Amino acid sequence: MPRANLLYSPRNKILATSLLIEAFLYEEQTRRGISIKHWQEFEDVADHCTVCHKCASPCPVKIDFGDVSMNMRNLLRKMGQKSFRPGNAAAMFFLNATSPETIKLMRTAMVDVGFKVQRFANNLLRGTANQQTAAPPATVGPAPIRSR
Repeated sequence: MPRANLLYSPRNKILATSLLIEAFLYEEQTRRGISIKHWQEFEDVADHCTVCHKCASPCPVKIDFGDVSMNMRNLLRKMGQKSFRPGNAAAMFFLNATSPETIKLMRTAMVDVGFKVQRFANNLLRGTANQQTAAPPATVGPAPIRSR
């Protein structure tokens, strides 16, 4: 699986999707069952697309990854593998709202109240964060070798 910022490239998202589908097929053929980790990676690839369709016109093989992403998200939902994220749900509710009263209520709740709660939590937890950032570990020299 590509790591770091590699999933922001349409080409890498397409490669990651094909590798995951191959992993699903291999696990099903060998009767191992599909790994939860693969579903999480599949969701990660699907969620890295904003469905703007800007990658469709320059694509040399005419893959519209926006449509592919929507199909991936629908598959995750049908298979019961789509994870619930309250922030995503609130954002989608706000974006899909059409009533001016609902939009005003959501803006007030998310921006006015949400920012105040965020500032309060930041001030409350600042002491523990200072302990972590007071003496960060050195970033020079060879990286430590860790076994998985």
